Amino acid sequence: MVTSLTSAESAIISLASLNPISAAIANLYCSGKNLNEFMDQHIVVLQQSDNPTVATTGRILEAAKFGFGLGYLSSVAIIAVGQLILGNSQLLVQMSTATVGSSVLMANPVAMTCGAVGAVCYGWAALSGQEQEAILNQIKEGLEVGVELIKSLIQFVLVKIKDLLDSKYLLELKEFVALQAQRFGKTLSDITRATGDRIYDTVNQTIGNGKVIVHAVTKVTNTVVDLTSETTGAVANKISMGFNKVGKTAVDAKLSISNSMKLKK
Repeated sequence: MVTSLTSAESAIISLASLNPISAAIANLYCSGKNLNEFMDQHIVVLQQSDNPTVATTGRILEAAKFGFGLGYLSSVAIIAVGQLILGNSQLLVQMSTATVGSSVLMANPVAMTCGAVGAVCYGWAALSGQEQEAILNQIKEGLEVGVELIKSLIQFVLVKIKDLLDSKYLLELKEFVALQAQRFGKTLSDITRATGDRIYDTVNQTIGNGKVIVHAVTKVTNTVVDLTSETTGAVANKISMGFNKVGKTAVDAKLSISNSMKLKK
């Protein structure tokens, strides 16, 4: 359900329709100039999804919209931060020209939004202070809002997403990040800069049918991330066990593919 706008929100939207980031995001989603109406409908679509990860992403965007009193600008800021973390250089070009046209990068809007929100969740803290400052300044200039407000929106996403999603769905969100990063020539570990995710990337690059071993690699990723309080020896042992499981699964996958090819011959 699309709610009516207050006069303050209408004024914000009137100004926002002229700013470079709004134009760039409208172009990215091929939404035309009525970005407010599109975002309202998009959030509803997300919330109504049977997929808990997608539905929670919609809830977070809606909460940011009403919690910060910015209308759809809060969603635009969050998505723009995520897209920049993902490496969407085309967004920067669109921001510099502030034009709305057909987007050559158009994909599934739901996947794009979940990937962007996931990039904020998994990629923001991985950035250096200088990299974070560069993104904050780009969003500040493009949306004409203060840096502290942008920081507050980012922190809101980081807190809310972990409150609302359990570990299973947080990992699914990471898969959205991986898929969206590929569109810009990046891997999951390029975004998260996590050792466990480098394993994920390496295995997926080695095996043509990476889906066979995604779950095994995910278990190793969890081991690397969640054992910070344990001794070095314990961590090494558990990671080693995880590597062995991944290696066995990878071998099994290769044998399966090889046998399948022999049968076809």
